[in-house]
Amino acid sequence: MKENKMNNWIEPSVERYEKQKLITNEIDKHLEILDKWSAPRSTHKGIEIHPSFIILLNMGDKIVNYLIHCIIESGWSHANYILLDHLVGNKIPTIPDEHRGRVPFLMAHIILWWINSEYYANDNVYFGLVD
Repeated sequence: MKENKMNNWIEPSVERYEKQKLITNEIDKHLEILDKWSAPRSTHKGIEIHPSFIILLNMGDKIVNYLIHCIIESGWSHANYILLDHLVGNKIPTIPDEHRGRVPFLMAHIILWWINSEYYANDNVYFGLVD
């Protein structure tokens, strides 16, 4: 299979899709568990010790591109933001005070950060999850 690393193009294949789908299904399962856990709470204190949070965190920053996709597709989630911030080692710039609590601005802040990051530069059709 040909791969062109210059523009991150990867030859599509059934095998790659199936590998990617196994990984994204696992991520989706744990994101849903976290969302159900955090939705009724007024604080996210303790999320860092939740088993699903730990599992996702242990997957490493290779899941960043897919997590961004989930944030764009499903909407804002503080649990996802906290996970994203932990995954990238607190590299996300501080959200300006005037944007705190304003979801469209929060999402724009995250997307602009991502577009200018090495994560976006290394994204591909498989969210960078498979080679």
